[in-house]
Amino acid sequence: MAPKMSKQIRVLAASNCPITRLGLHDLINSQKPKMKVVQMVTDYKDILSNLEYLSPDVILLDLDLRIGSGLDIITKIKEMSTAKILVLTGLSDASLHKKIENLAAVVEIVDKSNAVETIIEAIKKSHKKYTQVPKVQTRLKLVSSGNSSHTRPG
Repeated sequence: MAPKMSKQIRVLAASNCPITRLGLHDLINSQKPKMKVVQMVTDYKDILSNLEYLSPDVILLDLDLRIGSGLDIITKIKEMSTAKILVLTGLSDASLHKKIENLAAVVEIVDKSNAVETIIEAIKKSHKKYTQVPKVQTRLKLVSSGNSSHTRPG
């Protein structure tokens, strides 16, 4: 039997879209006391400046940021923090997913078109998995419906 998670999962969420930020904030905080949003940010600089003092357990990272790309910051986050990174994307581009997988710093890729419960489950699983698995092991799981027709507007 797996040990119970005793501490609250602290989530830093990063997205350029105000509606996405609001939705993530409300969704994650609806899980209190198990998890809570410690900060909502919109760009690369905000993530880096908040990492050290907030010490999030999980970073929910939308690839579309106001300044900089979520893809560009993943390696830097891993240098500065032990937080688990969940990439949130609506893009079903296989080459992009492969690039993310090759970074070996991402715990999961979460498809925005999936049910909202998928995000909560991904946060719980990544936190639980990585509090029990030695740090040297990196695991990657793709969470996707596989038939997403969601595309980014041009």
